[in-house]
Amino acid sequence: MFGLACVDPRFSWRGSEWMACAPTREAVGVLRDELTLRATVDELLISGFEISDISVLAGRRSIERTFGYMYDDVTELVDDPETPFASFIDAASRTEARAAIVGVLFYVAALWAAYQVIASGGTLLSAAASAAVAGSVGALIGLFLVMILNRHHAAYVDEQLARGGLPVWIMASDQVREARACRILEHQAARDVHVHDVFHEVPRFLARAALGTEYRTTD
Repeated sequence: MFGLACVDPRFSWRGSEWMACAPTREAVGVLRDELTLRATVDELLISGFEISDISVLAGRRSIERTFGYMYDDVTELVDDPETPFASFIDAASRTEARAAIVGVLFYVAALWAAYQVIASGGTLLSAAASAAVAGSVGALIGLFLVMILNRHHAAYVDEQLARGGLPVWIMASDQVREARACRILEHQAARDVHVHDVFHEVPRFLARAALGTEYRTTD
């Protein structure tokens, strides 16, 4: 029977294949409010970081699913490799998404109403009137969904603030970017600013590139 022997112990068996842990460096800090988080992200982007380099804490359900309980202070999570995180979504993108929800529901409802009237032999005028009414109803439904999303986001932010602040992780590929990220976090008065190593699992066939280690099959 063949298996994998590696000089680096950071290998684990997942399902039907070996996985390797690829090391990554991250700058970490905890910010005092959402406005500061937005300002920090803007400064990072201006300084050459990509939006994909920036991560924030995932929602309550993901945390409870991972740990089985809620944390008392966000600093308990910032260095835990099991902490679930999410991509940062800026306010402009959230606004565009919410506008799209309202617009799509208006369009679909109006189109469906107009089709029903025309298919039943109605006039274009009556189809237009029905489309306007149905579109308005669709838009109202969309606004209701947007209100739910707004409340969900506000609760997500408020819960983190009540437990110490808004943690942010910034992937840094070298020491220069590490120092730059830490300076920006400190400029925005983040607390617990530091750099740590994290390890992400990748399939075995990427192990050599990910770790720079030799591995071999043995019986």
